[in-house]
Amino acid sequence: MLSKKKYSYGPDKKEQVKNVLKVLLDFANEKQEVFLEYQNSSSIFDIQNKQFFPKSNWQKIDKKLIFNTNLEQILQLLKYHENTSEIQRDAKHNLYINESKLREILGHYLGKDFLGILEDNRARKQGASSWNFSLLLYSEDTDMNMEQIDKRWKEKTNKNNGQTKNNDPYTHIPPQYKALIESKLKRFVGREFVFNAFEEFLENNPKGYFTVVGEPGIGKSAIAAKYVYDKQVPCFFNIASQGNNTTEQFKQEICSQLRQRYDILNPNNQNNLPAVLQGVSEKLKKQDKKLVIVVDALDEAQVSTEEQRSGQNILCLPQNLPNNVYFLLTRRPFNQQERHLLIDIETQREELNLNDEEYLESHRSDMRGYLEKVLEESDELGNGIRSWIEKYEINRNDFIQKLLTKSEINFMYLRYVTKDIASGAYDNIELDELPSGLEEYYRDHWRRMKMDDNDQEMQVKVLLTLVALLTKTNSKNIRVTSIKIGEYVKKHESKVYNVLQKWKQFLTESKEIEKTYYGFYHKSFLDFLEQHQIKNGPHRDLYQQIEEEICESIYGV
Repeated sequence: MLSKKKYSYGPDKKEQVKNVLKVLLDFANEKQEVFLEYQNSSSIFDIQNKQFFPKSNWQKIDKKLIFNTNLEQILQLLKYHENTSEIQRDAKHNLYINESKLREILGHYLGKDFLGILEDNRARKQGASSWNFSLLLYSEDTDMNMEQIDKRWKEKTNKNNGQTKNNDPYTHIPPQYKALIESKLKRFVGREFVFNAFEEFLENNPKGYFTVVGEPGIGKSAIAAKYVYDKQVPCFFNIASQGNNTTEQFKQEICSQLRQRYDILNPNNQNNLPAVLQGVSEKLKKQDKKLVIVVDALDEAQVSTEEQRSGQNILCLPQNLPNNVYFLLTRRPFNQQERHLLIDIETQREELNLNDEEYLESHRSDMRGYLEKVLEESDELGNGIRSWIEKYEINRNDFIQKLLTKSEINFMYLRYVTKDIASGAYDNIELDELPSGLEEYYRDHWRRMKMDDNDQEMQVKVLLTLVALLTKTNSKNIRVTSIKIGEYVKKHESKVYNVLQKWKQFLTESKEIEKTYYGFYHKSFLDFLEQHQIKNGPHRDLYQQIEEEICESIYGV
């Protein structure tokens, strides 16, 4: 039963509670040395003797962690934790906690009124400055405790809200992919031939890899998003422009999702994907069920030097899968220099190339369905396009047919061009004058923005700096803000922001705490900038200068 006082149980509060618990666990799990770098609080540690307080003691048999401390010491730990660059980069909610919030977290949220994992060991509680307590944990491992807190939080809030079933379609989808999936599913149509082929693969094979191959913009990520949404399966979306594409990130995310879904608790193999998959396979065998894992944009995955030398698969995908385990992969076509997927003879695989001629009519039908859907809608997009058609007295069927031809069978082209038509960008252009194909669309947009004029140097610098920061600092997982770009273009962040807003349709914006991070919505636009404006374009020297400055400031070279 919840306390009579009204408490918040939303995602922000849950992240605050988890943050407090994580700091205490990191401190107890022999990580005290990282906190010694924090020189701003003599109340926490004795510099001369290198003794760190609060005092903690693990009783590892029953997984009980005992603390003898006070609120000030815990707040100082949190302050250090929040000031590190890693926390600023990864935190998704407001984690700032004052003394009042900390009392609530220890006394209510972690205590017997809610999660029930904190035992208050104080003889006198009212007005006491000390906090002596025991944490009754699930494991010595921090990540596994965080997963169990998520499950316990969900159970408690559902129970207290009188819920018996959670109808949220994003319940099992990692929150970092929710906005991406929502965007990909907007006006999604068709692609039944892909899903039918995959279902047939599942029926005919005991395990294996099914790969959807296609050129940029043909809809691979949308197919992956649709399957994840409909089937609620574990997933990982490689997004190079946001630094979400390393093997460690992949293994950690997928193993975490699987442990939560199937209650697999094995701290020795927590991110050992083959071991976790084997554990899931054994459970599925008893239930006569199958596991599908979706991995999007395999071509954007980062391959480390060590992985290249060892000859491992991209993202260390297992060469042999246990029974009832399947991967649905998407990627661009590999070139001769790129490594192909190596699998054991017992693991089946199949590829479906979206660019094969046999699927041409299916694409046309789906794209026609997309345009018809847009034209029927009464939103800004639909209204804008209908007004443009009426202005130029174009027959609706002719409009659809011309756009299908102009698109060169590319969904991304349709997305951009229809938005431009609706916004008035083509008010003085007739249907036949629209650009043909995605690359020509990018070239045309660059010309319409007059980016080659001398007075547009500021805009060019901002875009090239964004490219350099996203591509040259990928291994550092540095995320890009308007402030960061402003440091290199020597302009105030407000001016950088104004430039980015002009290119908003090609960018992603991720708002976390009080910051906005930028990336590219689709890799094809990044490819256009690199190929036609940098490597073989007029801004090669300017980009090299920007790149050198960034590398020097970050890597010291």
